[in-house]
Amino acid sequence: MVKKKIKKWQIILLAITSAIIIAGVIFFQFTPVGYCMAIRFRDFTEVENNIFIHNDYIHVTENDRNELVGKDGIPALIDEARSRVADLFGGELHSDPVFVISDNRDIIRKIGDRHTYSFTLHRVYSYIILSHRFVNVDIIAHEITHTELYYRVMNGRPFRFMDNVIPVWFNEGLASISDYRDIMSEDEYLRRKENGLFISEVTSLTRADFRKNHVNDSTINALVIQEFYLMSKFEVKAWLDKNGVEGLLLLIDGIRAGKDFHDLYHGVSN
Repeated sequence: MVKKKIKKWQIILLAITSAIIIAGVIFFQFTPVGYCMAIRFRDFTEVENNIFIHNDYIHVTENDRNELVGKDGIPALIDEARSRVADLFGGELHSDPVFVISDNRDIIRKIGDRHTYSFTLHRVYSYIILSHRFVNVDIIAHEITHTELYYRVMNGRPFRFMDNVIPVWFNEGLASISDYRDIMSEDEYLRRKENGLFISEVTSLTRADFRKNHVNDSTINALVIQEFYLMSKFEVKAWLDKNGVEGLLLLIDGIRAGKDFHDLYHGVSN
């Protein structure tokens, strides 16, 4: 029997094919984007279009609004949140994110134990990941605001990173306007401001400020970070009250066109 000699190009082709397969497995199994893109093939039920709930979801849970929410009640909460965010953007939403609701450790590890996460891949894929403990209209509206802003800014401008074109305090502040909870209220903001509790200038806040441990006590740390959200919310709200929805849309269009955020933020006014 004559042995066939393996040619160099065959070895290279095999190596490339193997690398592509390995990269695909890593992407779809170990990254949030890949995990969500393959959500239809995982242990989830699509209760309504683009709303996927893990099959181990706790069927009845008490959320932050003291409501009992089962699988069938989640689409109504999402619709309420969509309506709230549409008003913020002038009555119309451009994005249509996929909702992934799960406490499965596989996905929680992928998003860094944050329990809420949203992202947009260019303008093709938008996802919102939520733990069942955060299934309430305020947090859902907050995350939808993120995906709507991402979608509009990235429209026609691929491979951009939000933090490079929009500061995190504006991103989080705008999203927090959709959060009507008492802890994010104007009364709470004024109480903290009058008592001198705010420790930073809002425009100096970075992504790390919203993520890191500022103090060892986890409860106090949560209060510190909450202050950052409050500061951001009412900074952006004051700007929005002055410039209106039209100013917001002009700012977004300008950023998408490559203009500097700070020039637009301080220059757009009625």
